[in-house]
Amino acid sequence: MTTWAILVAGGEGKRFGTGQSKLMASLDGQPVIRRSFETLSQIPGLDGIVVVAAAPWLKQYQACLGNCRWTEGGPSRRDSVWQGLLQLPSEANIVVVHDAARPLVRVDRILAAFAPVQQGMAMATSLGLPVCNTIKQVKTGQPWVEATLERSCLWQTHTPQVFDKKTLIDAHQSAPTDRVFPDDASLVEYGGYPVLMVTDSPDNLKITVPVDLVMAEAILAHCEVTL
Repeated sequence: MTTWAILVAGGEGKRFGTGQSKLMASLDGQPVIRRSFETLSQIPGLDGIVVVAAAPWLKQYQACLGNCRWTEGGPSRRDSVWQGLLQLPSEANIVVVHDAARPLVRVDRILAAFAPVQQGMAMATSLGLPVCNTIKQVKTGQPWVEATLERSCLWQTHTPQVFDKKTLIDAHQSAPTDRVFPDDASLVEYGGYPVLMVTDSPDNLKITVPVDLVMAEAILAHCEVTL
């Protein structure tokens, strides 16, 4: 069984607001993307990593990462992951898809998501956490509440997400191109495949705005103190 990872770094990071790639921002002395890459590299038995990079930052990313395959991202996240899938060797069986903007993911949590797919218990898994806040559904474009959702059955979704490669490719190819899918698990769901949620660590935050870096530094400092 052959396992590959796709590290998704194809976004422009406009919400970060600095004019530079958020993935090159320093986190505990090294770029965000490097921390994400090195964590993936620690997965036992991983055969390779494909990095899908936004064209303007490609050379910067290449300068700070180790051995891997490279491809440019597309106009959407779905397009970028598809470009990554095209770079996988034919013998790959399992695909781990991870957002480069989540540099604090833990290897043990990746393995927890990987095991059900490896053992044939699931075709797709996603890290995530049960929602703890009250969630309101509002009207499109307006902040008027339409419903309060029952949170006992709601999860927030993280990455990595782990897939049987054929299942993920089938989902990408069969889903309508005019519909927006926020992640690969939603593509697989649309194709009628069940997705298993796997409990993640709350530390696995996504770097979106500058304050997220401050929070990430605090998490790392706490980990050093408590080791």
